[in-house]
Amino acid sequence: MQCLGRAVVKYWALLPSQIALATPEILRSGRSSYWALSAVITTSSTAACGAFSTSAANSTSSQTSDASTSSQDESACAALYFTGTAPATDILGPFSLQSIPGKGRGLVAQRELRPGELVMAVQPIAVLHGPQDSMPSPDSLLDWLEATWQSMPPHHRAALRQMFVGRPTASTASDSQRPTDQPTASSPPASSAAVGGSSGGDSTSGLDFRAVVSYNAYGDEYEDLPAADLRGGPPPQSHVGLWPYFSNINHACAPNCVHYVVGSTMVVRAVQQVVHEGSELLISYLGRDDLAPRQVRQAVLQSRYGFRCGCARCRTEEDLPEELQSLLQQLYDRSRHELAPRFERLASAASAAAEGLDGGAGALYGENDEDDEDDEAAAAVDGSITGGGGAAAAAATEVAVKVTTPGLTAAELAKRALRKASSSSSSPPPTLGSQLASLEPRLEECARQLHLAVQELQEEDEATEDDDPRVGAASTATTASATSAATAPSSGRQPLTRVQVAQAAAYQLLELLHLHAELTAAAAAASGGGGGAIGGRARAAAAGALQACWHVLDAISRGSELQVFQACKLLNDALQDSGYSGGSGSGGGGKGGGKGGAAPPPPPPEAVREAASLLGQSLLARYGPLRGPQLSRMTQAAIRTSRGFF
Repeated sequence: MQCLGRAVVKYWALLPSQIALATPEILRSGRSSYWALSAVITTSSTAACGAFSTSAANSTSSQTSDASTSSQDESACAALYFTGTAPATDILGPFSLQSIPGKGRGLVAQRELRPGELVMAVQPIAVLHGPQDSMPSPDSLLDWLEATWQSMPPHHRAALRQMFVGRPTASTASDSQRPTDQPTASSPPASSAAVGGSSGGDSTSGLDFRAVVSYNAYGDEYEDLPAADLRGGPPPQSHVGLWPYFSNINHACAPNCVHYVVGSTMVVRAVQQVVHEGSELLISYLGRDDLAPRQVRQAVLQSRYGFRCGCARCRTEEDLPEELQSLLQQLYDRSRHELAPRFERLASAASAAAEGLDGGAGALYGENDEDDEDDEAAAAVDGSITGGGGAAAAAATEVAVKVTTPGLTAAELAKRALRKASSSSSSPPPTLGSQLASLEPRLEECARQLHLAVQELQEEDEATEDDDPRVGAASTATTASATSAATAPSSGRQPLTRVQVAQAAAYQLLELLHLHAELTAAAAAASGGGGGAIGGRARAAAAGALQACWHVLDAISRGSELQVFQACKLLNDALQDSGYSGGSGSGGGGKGGGKGGAAPPPPPPEAVREAASLLGQSLLARYGPLRGPQLSRMTQAAIRTSRGFF
């Protein structure tokens, strides 16, 4: 494990490590003297996401009015999160609907937005729910629209007609300077067949329901899990539906907004450090496929929605050296199609061993495993991108919606198999350590290749800036100018560096490094070596890899539920490793006692404070500026639901 630990630590050194530590405000959970895990979560938004710029043009009166409206909106959202009560009316933030060159329509910020600021909380025209992990078919939504059109309220029919606005003209599309044109979320394909061609007051007037659903609907396998936990009652649900205002938000692979559904309410919040006035508001249509190299993302977008993305992240990644792009693709393919399946086979062997079946653990790595592995990996690599024709053909005949599935990462797939295995045994099988050791050289080699490539890229960038500091500034200015010209208006996002986009493309490997290190630590603990060198190095490697994952998500997917869950895991691990409980110690006596009063809790260790700060940033971006008991309850709900993920 030592070599793997070094590889992770080396790679972690390349990631952003400036973590703003806030002075924690200790929060009590009700009347109990128990100091909740959320006791060290900061309530300072300035510390959570850094300094915010302010506009001198804003008057005091307008700021006061905005603050009052924002407070009312956040109160309505709090009721949604904690009781499941939907807002009485749609909450619409400071944005306008504008024509975006090369995209059609899109939403543009009318003033500066800060992390966690509410963009919208809106109700659907139509939504179908199903059990968690079993999203209703978009075709069902299509059937529902056709069946209920005549009885639909007039304002809903008007909204559906507005979604069907026709394909952008050639002159409009030519205004874009991007290499390919992205259709708006409300633009149907030219080949669509209209449903109901008559013209009349309540007829469809040529409205194509399939096009409306394909380019405007949103679906997911589950709703926001912490909010579902807080409201109690029925379990979380999957959904597919149409939210009129939300349907106008366009895509970027590193968006400046996060979106999720609570019950039937679609919530969208700004997540970037500053979303400037005039910036286009953007979400991702990709789900977990955000965490893949550019070639994979482009193939998914092309097959699902018929466009190739030209966002700043895609352009920066496209400019990486060809050798590095090839390596990132190889690491992605190897993570998904070789390493993750090996973890799944490990889980199967562990389950068989726990049940006392013959050949359980020994079947994992047979005599011809290397040859089998090479054949499987080669076949998977050949079909991963170039074999996308089948997906494209399927997309041509089926209704596609934004994020039809979460697209589980390689590590998540492996975790599911491991959880099934662990449910049949309370402790890791004795052979787990040796099985993990056989995986280590493969992971270590991948980590070494990635470390060397990214280190070389970083050194090149630093050398360029050292030779002429103006080059870096000019490059940034050029990138910003090109982005502005291409998107008109720009996304307001700080341009991602080449190192950041390379790290994001290697995310799948980072997750598997964390999974391997965590399992190694568990195996060491089960064998009585939890406090030894192997267990200590494994725990450090697991924490380093998970922190690296969190920082990658902070660059490309801030405020995602995955980032929140990773921060919860980091905090929980830091609390366990440090033994810190936030309790009041021996209490009563001493200077802090006085008339039976409990002594103040000891300050949390630095590792706990760092993890709490990361969780505070994630919660702020996703749920807005929660305070006091609300923050405490949301923190505990996030930690509870994150356990099912990890």
